[in-house]
Amino acid sequence: CKYIARREIDFSTSPPTIGSEELFDIESASGISNPVVPYRTFMGYDADNDAILMFVGNRSGSTGLAAFAGSTVKLLSIKRDFSSYSIEIDDVLSLVKSAYSAIDKIRYYAHAWRINGLGVAAVDTYAGSSEVSIILKDTGSGWVAERHNERYDYVQERVEPIWDGSTFAGFL
Repeated sequence: CKYIARREIDFSTSPPTIGSEELFDIESASGISNPVVPYRTFMGYDADNDAILMFVGNRSGSTGLAAFAGSTVKLLSIKRDFSSYSIEIDDVLSLVKSAYSAIDKIRYYAHAWRINGLGVAAVDTYAGSSEVSIILKDTGSGWVAERHNERYDYVQERVEPIWDGSTFAGFL
């Protein structure tokens, strides 16, 4: 995944008008020479900063569908208009190990959201062949990792915001 692309679509015309394609250079922004995104990737969204939240790894060898296995993984925040970006988390594997040191890889999934100052991410972590349930939370002064549920230690595939009418209620 060297680039992500966007096009604006104007639905006020019939038929809708499709604008020109704009590209964002994932490779340069992440500093990763062979970038790969998660299997069944989900783009997260930072509603507070109008930015796309996207996990990117360094594809290493023939990892098949387990794109992140054995690689560096970062969380990028990319302004929706592609005007700027930042690296939210530079080393996701080290962060998840702070919650459970036996974790040795991140595999298929990683997904993040931020709304009303609350940031959360689900990351597909493994210790050997065992899934480990890790959630990342943005504390306002940085991201922390938490072992989510030791009794049912299965990975979460993604995060969904919950709304009560037009009021943000939290994440599921």
